[in-house]
Amino acid sequence: MSWKTNARLRLPGDKGGRFFDAKSSKTGAELFLTKISRNEAFFYVFRIRSLLQMYEKLIRYVASKYGLAGDKDALQEARIFLWHQLPKFNPQLGMKESTYAWQLIIYAIKTYLAKKRPAMPSLDAPLKDGSAWIDHVPAEPEKRYPDLYRALQKLEPKEKGLIHEYFFLGRTLQEIGNSRQCTRQRIQQKIEKILKKLRRFL
Repeated sequence: MSWKTNARLRLPGDKGGRFFDAKSSKTGAELFLTKISRNEAFFYVFRIRSLLQMYEKLIRYVASKYGLAGDKDALQEARIFLWHQLPKFNPQLGMKESTYAWQLIIYAIKTYLAKKRPAMPSLDAPLKDGSAWIDHVPAEPEKRYPDLYRALQKLEPKEKGLIHEYFFLGRTLQEIGNSRQCTRQRIQQKIEKILKKLRRFL
């Protein structure tokens, strides 16, 4: 992997392009982490990818069991909730991280359904295809990532939401600005400010 360290890195949405560009060799997480710490970019990219991808299969499995396989909003609600809550996991309580993640995903789906489809049957109904949810849980990671989790959790909710929208959902500066009724330049300033804050935590 090649990292440009001799020039100021421009935010990937500056030209209105999509974040996950098929022509680019860098993902949003990689660009994000380059901005934070270029000297440890690979190290943090591995951590971010693990956090975001580790439970993707389980999220999709749970959603499919309750008729939400094609519901992008439901999947995203579960991802965001997991991203916010997983850092609170405490192994000293005697629970596996995978079990904790399963409970978080179920809660997120139940909450989504309660808001969107209050008349639907309870999610506590048993699964009907004979498979167990544990079959869709990724292997327990040998190492956890408490420093990264702690750094992200130190952000204010609005700051965390902005970082998530831009770096992990792939929204452009213009799209975020439109949804928040402010200019693209203002969103860029806010992101730069948040990144400086994260550098101090890391």
